[in-house]
Amino acid sequence: MPSTSFRSLLPVSLCASLALIDQTQASPSNAHVRRQYDTGESTIDVQSERHRLDFFQFVTRPDIDAPRWKVQVYDKDALAPGYWFASVYEYIDQTTAGASAWSGPSIYDQDGELVWSGAPLFHGFNIDDFHADQINGTPVLMGIHHKQRRDVVVNSNYEIIKEVTIEQPNKVDIHGFHTVDNGTRSLAMRHADAAPSDPRELSALGYGESCIVEYSGFEERDTSTWEVTFEWSAKDRVRLEESTHDFACKPWIYLHGNTVDKFPDGDYLFSGRATDTLYKISGIDGSILWRLGGKFSNFTWIGDDGHFSGQHFARVQEQNATHIILSVLDNAFQGRQPHPVLTNDQSRGLIVALRTDTQPMTAQVLQTYNHPHGGYAPGRGSFQILDNGNAFSGWWTNGLISEHAPNGTLLMEAVWTTNLRSYRAYKMPWVGHPTQPPDVYARAVIVEDPEQGGRKSMQTAVYVSWNGATEVASWRLLKTTAHGKAREQVAEIARQGFETMMTYDGYASYVVVQGIDREGNVLGESTVFTTIPPRDKFAPAVLKEQHWMSAHAAAAAAALAGLGERVSPVDNPVAAFFFGLMVSLVGVCLVKGIVHLRQRRNQRSWRPRTEQNKAFYEAVSVSDCGEDTLVEDAFVQDEKDEGR
Repeated sequence: MPSTSFRSLLPVSLCASLALIDQTQASPSNAHVRRQYDTGESTIDVQSERHRLDFFQFVTRPDIDAPRWKVQVYDKDALAPGYWFASVYEYIDQTTAGASAWSGPSIYDQDGELVWSGAPLFHGFNIDDFHADQINGTPVLMGIHHKQRRDVVVNSNYEIIKEVTIEQPNKVDIHGFHTVDNGTRSLAMRHADAAPSDPRELSALGYGESCIVEYSGFEERDTSTWEVTFEWSAKDRVRLEESTHDFACKPWIYLHGNTVDKFPDGDYLFSGRATDTLYKISGIDGSILWRLGGKFSNFTWIGDDGHFSGQHFARVQEQNATHIILSVLDNAFQGRQPHPVLTNDQSRGLIVALRTDTQPMTAQVLQTYNHPHGGYAPGRGSFQILDNGNAFSGWWTNGLISEHAPNGTLLMEAVWTTNLRSYRAYKMPWVGHPTQPPDVYARAVIVEDPEQGGRKSMQTAVYVSWNGATEVASWRLLKTTAHGKAREQVAEIARQGFETMMTYDGYASYVVVQGIDREGNVLGESTVFTTIPPRDKFAPAVLKEQHWMSAHAAAAAAALAGLGERVSPVDNPVAAFFFGLMVSLVGVCLVKGIVHLRQRRNQRSWRPRTEQNKAFYEAVSVSDCGEDTLVEDAFVQDEKDEGR
């Protein structure tokens, strides 16, 4: 068994692209402690293995900890295209930051693989209601930065382009920030007024005391100027007697507004979780035009399944002169644990048709989408109708999400492997073009081939990732010089999830990796990365690399002398002799000196982009996708050889 303080050297499968990492692991205070990456002696805790299973870990981006999914697909061909958008609604201790923090918003593909982590952009904090949207035809990401009390807009380059602030930041509400009217207007939930209630209204309800009451509300803004175009508060409009939640003067959140949407006719749809009611609100004067559900509904239900409670995520799907089609998540869960009132045998998504030209007006459930496990979403969740007619739901507990066919058939379900929760989840199309270059890590490794009688050879193992790049189909590996002038392609491999590992049979002192799209175009490339070298400077692979570097140094010297177009030292043996002699001291020695200094610098000071998260990787692994073979760090192997 490994000791609690050591530099690990263990075999791992290359096919799984896993690496054991030399790091200082802070002792976790609970099961959700973020991994630490401080330099020093390695301490491996039992919970770190659990953490590796529950959170993605990347060699190139140790600053990213995104929850992993367990995915079950029942009909892949019937799934709608798009990515998953989710945020952890949970505190995760992050001792490196010196305070509690969140794991940030994330985008995943349909296999549950990470595509983008917003943790670096938002310094680890969560973004509520995180989703893709569009503003005046331009695709964006939108959400609510609860820590900073502001609404945020991010472009497809993953740059914050707008932060919507208000005079009273405490009124920023986590329940919604999205666009309507073809992206020309935004709607945002707001904590409206918290004010003493009318003693007469409380007395009528049987309460003999005054109380502070929180009145929910929302605002609309012009997305060109971000000026407020409409504001609404429930105060003096939604009566206290409408609440189905117990009286609790802390203050009393008697309405608990949680979603707002807009009708094509200019009015608004507002959801009150604590009144079990959907309200149509006039876009002219803010008056309530009708109520659906709750104690004072203006509609008569047709059918036995016409009811909902504790609902979330109400959206307008269609409207004409006589009918309205709505979608809503029926949590069927009133009050709070441990004594909730359950109004259905499980939570469900609903499509509801309203007939508004009759007296009384009527409501009818057109389709239901049941909880995948027959359970409940106790207090939160989302329900989205996709462009192809499928439904996509977030069920809160363990981040559970599901996709259903239009007839309600379950097509897919996925859950986080750890006990975390997500307030909402979305599925949407998205194209991301990060401006930052791809992240690369490379080091020399010694490979033992059992099929060749244990013969050892040197390889360059390279890891690459590009946070948020959706269009990369493959990665192209180039060996190069310190300044990246001379280049030679040595490998190309299909993208394999967020991070891809590739190898080169030989030693490359410097590498560059390019991201390639499906048409073969170069989308971007990394900066030149100095490979973590072996100690044995006389290994055949190292000598071959020095010859390659010397030849290109000679070519560069010839070019500087104005002879590059007349004779090539690389191609002409005679010229190579004379030019090699001319630059032997200046070229070879200088190159070797530079290589040596840069390699030692990398050995001691390589860090990921995020300075507070640091790692020095000591072991990598290779496999022929079959039986694992032992791979030892070149430094340690040399030390063993010298010991003999």
